[in-house]
Amino acid sequence: IFQTVPTMAEPGGEALVDEADLRAALQATYNASMLWARVLAPLAKRSAHVAIENKEVTGAFFLVLLVLYLIRRFLRSAWVAHKVAAWRRFTTAVQGKYNNFMRELSEKSLIVAVVLPHVLFFIGTYYLQRNFAAVAVFLNSSQISVFAALLIPLLVSFFILTSSAPTPMSVKHWLTYFAVLSLVYFIIELPVVSHMLMFVPSINTYRSILVWWALMPLIGAVDMIYSLLRPLLLPWTQLLPQDFSQGAAGSALNGLVVLRVLTQPRRDQIVNLLRGGFVLLLSLPFLFSVGFITALGARVIGIFYPAIMSLASKNPPEDRAWLTYWIVFAAIAALDAVLDPITAIIPFLNHARILLFLWLQVPYYSGAQLILTPVLDTFNRDRSARSTKTGITLPADPVPPAPHSAPQAAPPPVAPLPLPADTAAPLPAEAASAHDGPEKMHTD
Repeated sequence: IFQTVPTMAEPGGEALVDEADLRAALQATYNASMLWARVLAPLAKRSAHVAIENKEVTGAFFLVLLVLYLIRRFLRSAWVAHKVAAWRRFTTAVQGKYNNFMRELSEKSLIVAVVLPHVLFFIGTYYLQRNFAAVAVFLNSSQISVFAALLIPLLVSFFILTSSAPTPMSVKHWLTYFAVLSLVYFIIELPVVSHMLMFVPSINTYRSILVWWALMPLIGAVDMIYSLLRPLLLPWTQLLPQDFSQGAAGSALNGLVVLRVLTQPRRDQIVNLLRGGFVLLLSLPFLFSVGFITALGARVIGIFYPAIMSLASKNPPEDRAWLTYWIVFAAIAALDAVLDPITAIIPFLNHARILLFLWLQVPYYSGAQLILTPVLDTFNRDRSARSTKTGITLPADPVPPAPHSAPQAAPPPVAPLPLPADTAAPLPAEAASAHDGPEKMHTD
């Protein structure tokens, strides 16, 4: 580095960096690194001690990393592309037949059409639990239900966003799923409610059944719960003025732009910051608290507030923004569940969670978009390269036909354009070849 200092100069000027300043900067960097090492050394020792004591957790963590790597290699193969294309064609056909059956049934009895899928699901689940021990163990595992509630919607929502034109209905469905599930989780994790649920027998089984009931796409459980909860939650959305950029604040900013005190880009940055003004103010009491109050604040900022805003969103761009937040939140929550024995010893962990949730959802920062957009772009590039290499294109989501749409008539044939008067008519292929002569034919 010191040898390159004399060469770092403008033509005919002095060196851009003085050697003494560079030495001082390097020494300050070294001192800062040593201070950070001194601060993090006890935490690293404690983490290593916890990892040694919990060998099962440590082994499970590295096993998860290995499985994720193998899954990534497996998903990039051409065989998986063939199977995914076949599976989408199969699910599209099954969903079409199911929709036709439910439409015919609803014409006869609307109540039966609404109740029948839910009754069949609970009867089937009860039968499998009573007659198969493996199903009973599977439903009684809280870890499996948590990962199913997070990872399955995460993957499905991710693939929906990778589409060039995702349907608003599919985006709204999984956004509603995340919002409803988060509200239920927020309620059952309240201190009083969680204490009462401890005395309910087989509570893990009931939770698992409710999770799988909500995950079934053909049943429509989430949409039914959403229709029931929406009238109760709308008053909450009216009490949360999350956009401070409207009204007097917006008029004042526009006036500053007119007076050329602010530029338009700076005005847009301030507006994006003010749009998250309420949640920023809501987080202040929890950031300056300790103990269970901060833990409750992390749930309020990261779960309750986004859930209500997701249910109150009114346009597709807002739906997509909140679905992006939930995808990143589900990934962080799943990783936090795996690393809980290690992260539990980190000081001010709940404060860090509140700051992270604010960075992910406030429009000024848009942290969720910053994290997920590069991943979506990389995935789309890889998928395009695999499609070009294997010649496989995944089928798009089916678009239902418009009701009572008349068949479109074929367009009239287009008459050929007339040739100019001084232009000779083109010769047929055989005549052209003969006219060109053997030399031209040989060249062709």
